[in-house]
Amino acid sequence: MNLSQTRKHIKYIITAINAPDETIQTRFFQLGFNEGSFIWLKRKAPIFGDPMLFEIGESQVALTKLEAGFIEVTVEE
Repeated sequence: MNLSQTRKHIKYIITAINAPDETIQTRFFQLGFNEGSFIWLKRKAPIFGDPMLFEIGESQVALTKLEAGFIEVTVEE
């Protein structure tokens, strides 16, 4: 599943980042989106659910659904 399909308050692990170009991929790494990192959805915008607020490490990052779609995750068990 990708990050745009996640549900609130469930812990996920990033398994892959499939950004369309190297600039976006580098930006994700700078924001802390690395394979093996834990992430969870904190909030979605009320109308269309876009943007989405994620917590990763000690940071909170807002991504659009399009950006979140580049990041593959699995549920942490």
